[in-house]
Amino acid sequence: MRSHATTPFEALKAGEESISVWIDGELLMQNTGDGRVRGTRRLTGARRYSIRIVYQNNAGRPELKFLWWAGNLDKARVPADLLYEKTGAAGEE
Repeated sequence: MRSHATTPFEALKAGEESISVWIDGELLMQNTGDGRVRGTRRLTGARRYSIRIVYQNNAGRPELKFLWWAGNLDKARVPADLLYEKTGAAGEE
């Protein structure tokens, strides 16, 4: 994933699903049950980051939305042009 600007990246989980999110190997957030949890990490614009999401839903239809927001920007899906397949170490172009 590449950040569009130097800004805090926020992740939010709500509901019954279990989720863990890592950025560059550092645990950003983890929740294994009911409730709401949020994690924040500052990202530097134009730098690539390794992101790993482990998600589990044992009831109902599984659904995961990968959203971000910062400052005066509204919550939105992470644009596809900012997502990359893993090809090398984090931070490499």
